[in-house]
Amino acid sequence: MATNANGALNLERVEQLLARPVLLPINSGEKAPWIPGWQNTSPALMMDPEYRQKLENSGNIGVLLRDGLVAIDFDDDDSAENFFEQNPSLRHGTLITRGARGCQVWLNMDGNYPRCCVRVAGMEWRGGGGCQSVNYGTHPSGIPYQCLSERRPAKIKFNELHLPGPLQEAIEKRQRPLPDVSLLNAQSVITDRLWDRIRAYITECDFAISGQDGHGTTFRVACQLINGFALTRDQAITALRLYNQEKCQPPWSEKELAHKVDEALKAAHEKPRGYLLDDAPPTLVEPAFSRQLKEDYCIQHPDGHTAEDHRKQHLEAALAVIDYCQNSARWIFGQATGSA
Repeated sequence: MATNANGALNLERVEQLLARPVLLPINSGEKAPWIPGWQNTSPALMMDPEYRQKLENSGNIGVLLRDGLVAIDFDDDDSAENFFEQNPSLRHGTLITRGARGCQVWLNMDGNYPRCCVRVAGMEWRGGGGCQSVNYGTHPSGIPYQCLSERRPAKIKFNELHLPGPLQEAIEKRQRPLPDVSLLNAQSVITDRLWDRIRAYITECDFAISGQDGHGTTFRVACQLINGFALTRDQAITALRLYNQEKCQPPWSEKELAHKVDEALKAAHEKPRGYLLDDAPPTLVEPAFSRQLKEDYCIQHPDGHTAEDHRKQHLEAALAVIDYCQNSARWIFGQATGSA
């Protein structure tokens, strides 16, 4: 059966409509998944019988927005109606669910699209990047989630969507490219190679979610930028903007980003500065076999001298040999050429 008595989708139908989705267990009447690190939940977990049992026993079920699956959330009916007037083919041509009011429009994006979460004026674009939406269970208000249009999410290109002006502007603002970091500090230019490494690092970072120690997560990223990549304050702020744009829900203000970088500058770090730089000079660590040889030498020659004393003696002897060879070479070639 597609829906239950109150019009809500059941678990099986959710999987059919969304085509191999990653579902998340949520307590009844709540919106946030309770499993740690839900943003990185693997699709393979959906095949785990124990995990599926958790889904069946949970009151609510969320959907991880990924691989083109997005949701547009409208808090009131008027905003939703205006959207459908501008996009008439979606009124009955895509999956639409409803909580306490308004609706959620589910879409399958074709090609590039904003992979971020943006909220403005009672509307929200949930475009992946760890965002999730609830489409099964009970809304925090006590009202069951309902299915208004039981269709697969329509496949559509982002530039074919007609979004409300404020939401479109907010998305464009989030998608603006970051300034060229090479112009930030002429004394310490970030190379293209390093900037690529920083971007790759940020891609692998955890999401910073409000109510889930988002401050601590963002601060740790700031520390890595300052200490691990040895960035200047301005460079670290610019790099942290990228993390803020892609991984922070909701995003931090400019003032908050600067504060986190300043705190990272003050913090004590366990590892040496620049340890994440691939072109940094290697840390000089004495090989284990060298240490063992010196220890063995001291044991065999218990004359009261330390291993360092013996190392210096051998070094001096080696330098003397090199000096002798150089003098011999000068004498030999001097005899052959008739010059000193």
